[in-house]
Amino acid sequence: MPSSPAGILASAVPVEDGGISERDVRRQACLLIRRKADYASTPADIGAAVDERIEHQRQKLIGQLKHRALGASRRLAIELGQRTAERAAG
Repeated sequence: MPSSPAGILASAVPVEDGGISERDVRRQACLLIRRKADYASTPADIGAAVDERIEHQRQKLIGQLKHRALGASRRLAIELGQRTAERAAG
């Protein structure tokens, strides 16, 4: 069983063609590894993403709290109106 990336790729690709050599497979494996390394995030990118998520969560929480406060003030206004009507009737 091949243990190197080139060996693994070479075993997956038929070499009988004569058009694909082990050297070509190694080169493709190196290019793939470099490409993945290029797309890897830097610590600064990760930190910025975390900060952005925290800011989004903060804004979402503020919106929820405002919505609840408005709901509570509406209920309070309705209850006060009902009590005023009860006192006027009673």
